[in-house]
Amino acid sequence: MAAHSAGQFAAAAALYRAVLDVDPRHADALRLFGLTCFQTGQTATAIEWLSKAVREAPTTSQYRTDLALVQMSAGRLEEATRMLAAALALAPESPEAWFNRAMLAEGAKRRDEAMALFRRATWTRPEMAEAHAALGTLLVARGNTKAAVGPLSQAIALDPELSEARLKLGGALQELGRQEEALAYYAGGCAAQPEVVEFHNNRGNVLLALGRAEEAAGAYRVGLAFRPDLGETFNNLGNAVIAGPHRDEAGPFYRRAVLLRPNLAEALSGLGRWLVDREAHEEAIQRFRQALAIERERPEYLSNLGSVLRTVGQLDEALRLFRHALALAPGNPEGHNNMASATLTLGDADDAIRNYRRTLAIAPAVLDVCRNLLTATLYSTAVLPAAAFAEHRRFAELFRPKEAPTPLPARAREPEKRLRIGYLSSDFRHHPIARNTWPWLTERDRTHFEVVCFAEVHKPDHVTEQLKPLVDGWISIIGRSDAEVAAEVRRAGIDILIILAGHFDRNRPLVATYRPAPITASAHDGATSGLEEMDYLLADPIVCPRHGREGFTERVVRLPLISLQRPIDGAPSMEPPPVLRTGAITFGSFNNPAKVTPATVELWAGVLHAVPGSRIVLKYRNVFGAAAARQRLQAMFARRGIPAERLVMAAASGTADPVLHHLALYHHVDIALDTFPFNGSTTTFEALWMGLPVVTLMGETMMARWAGSMLAHVGRREWAAETAADYVRIAGALAGDRDRLVRERQALRSDVARSPLCDAPRAMRHLERTYRALWRRWCAAA
Repeated sequence: MAAHSAGQFAAAAALYRAVLDVDPRHADALRLFGLTCFQTGQTATAIEWLSKAVREAPTTSQYRTDLALVQMSAGRLEEATRMLAAALALAPESPEAWFNRAMLAEGAKRRDEAMALFRRATWTRPEMAEAHAALGTLLVARGNTKAAVGPLSQAIALDPELSEARLKLGGALQELGRQEEALAYYAGGCAAQPEVVEFHNNRGNVLLALGRAEEAAGAYRVGLAFRPDLGETFNNLGNAVIAGPHRDEAGPFYRRAVLLRPNLAEALSGLGRWLVDREAHEEAIQRFRQALAIERERPEYLSNLGSVLRTVGQLDEALRLFRHALALAPGNPEGHNNMASATLTLGDADDAIRNYRRTLAIAPAVLDVCRNLLTATLYSTAVLPAAAFAEHRRFAELFRPKEAPTPLPARAREPEKRLRIGYLSSDFRHHPIARNTWPWLTERDRTHFEVVCFAEVHKPDHVTEQLKPLVDGWISIIGRSDAEVAAEVRRAGIDILIILAGHFDRNRPLVATYRPAPITASAHDGATSGLEEMDYLLADPIVCPRHGREGFTERVVRLPLISLQRPIDGAPSMEPPPVLRTGAITFGSFNNPAKVTPATVELWAGVLHAVPGSRIVLKYRNVFGAAAARQRLQAMFARRGIPAERLVMAAASGTADPVLHHLALYHHVDIALDTFPFNGSTTTFEALWMGLPVVTLMGETMMARWAGSMLAHVGRREWAAETAADYVRIAGALAGDRDRLVRERQALRSDVARSPLCDAPRAMRHLERTYRALWRRWCAAA
């Protein structure tokens, strides 16, 4: 029996046989030898010897209980049932017998009976930990999680090494939202049984749910030290790392998970999401398709694939996937959000706004959806300036931190000190914002100004690498919360923080709510931030005229010019206007189709009617390769009397130098038509650089006046219309003056290059004078 208790089954069996050689009818030896046989996998032999024990001691309940247990494991359930009935007749209070009867009932799916029997076992022996654990496990399986907590807690109190009960209890507490209690139970399991990998894994899951990504990653790493072959844990580690400040390192963990578990759809999806961050769209699509091949009806995977397909211009399939995801989960906010993004891409801002509102009706405080809604309002003529301002104010109230911001460390108010300027952006890469702000770095006065960039650049490129040496400090903020970014700004001693293009991409306007610097300002944004903590908005008198209808929480500072551009090196040489070859005027717009609103189509249709025989070329990446995009625009023009043959919709060529190919397409356009109410910025500059007149309509918002500001600064204010009728008249007059078109082709590029639009030193003098004036005002306010 000592050898048996120590798990030395072979030695125990030999000694039991020695006893039986002396006394073949020794009941205890028969029973115990039978149990060693059972414990070493010899079930049939165990039944034989335990049956002998029962025959030798027919009135001993325990022998019958043991035999019934072995019969159950052999699938001989009817015999086990009869044996347990006999055991209970002999000893009605036998907890083991009641426990085994409960196991029989559970195996037969008679769960109500099983729960009653497990309870009977705990009544007869309250210290029977296994019975409490089994009752709790069954309650969890029945969906009665709240009731399961009590018996599972009792089981662990009786036997802390019951790992399955501890895992079940942790899961039950998680389901009930009692995350901190679950964490404590998992931590106890990690301490008591560190070799049980599930404790480390589940502890990591809770930490990740609590937003403690780095601690979660540590827990997963401990588990993997015990079991480095677990694909699920590598996947979880990837999820933790991608949620933290070192998200770039998540990819190898997902790849390891896929290598270990090729059919782990969650790991394939995680790898796909990581690849999307790197803009490795082709492989991301492949991984999402693999995940869907394993779980075809998973709305999340359908949405993920649809999102990356939308990004690369495959809108038709993206829309099909989004509709499928919504059909499977109509209450899923992500489905409505994705449909909104797709319809915005197609140019239907009003439908996008409706979809974003449906999303927020389900999940009212999802930051990205609220930001998407604000962005969509910039494209809509149906949202009046007062309503848009109110929407921005609601956003600010919803996401403003509940706690008061940490006070800034005391600093001397020295009006003429060397200022530390911070620029915060996700767009320090090949992007219009980087191009617009490049001179802010290259042309600055290094004697009086230091610059630190706070960059959330998930896929650095050659532009990123060119920008880094231009500044005094470069701090990556990937994976950091707004509060953590604000702390970085404070540590860097920034005097004036400029948050760039806060509405767009992954930019971070809410950092301003933490008051991270004495002065915080917005620049190159589409509208007000809505934040009282954003002190200033940088604009110019045309983009943001005094006494306009657009509302701002910021104090507007008007520079002579806000849209500073860099000359385009290596652009194709000029060619004569195509009308000289074709005899017919070709209008064009290479703007994002999201900007091609019904108001824009109304303007363009008016122009096409005013210039008989003309046509319009539309191009933006691969979007017009999608039937949905083409059909929508053709229908909109058809309703205004313009047939499809007057529309030319071009797709990206896939050439080795897409930028030069894109610019060369202007050789086939005579006059560029701007969009409304969201003007083109980069497209306006590119068209002017290629010698094309650009016709725009001035509106009431910043986004509806951007192109007008650019035209004024290149001496072509007359192309900026004040009314729709003026827009049609200006375009028609240009179309009718071929000599003017020839002269503009010859003169525009040099005029633009000499204009304030490209005069970086002059613009920087104005900007830095503004910085100094704002700083002096702050110093004087002490």
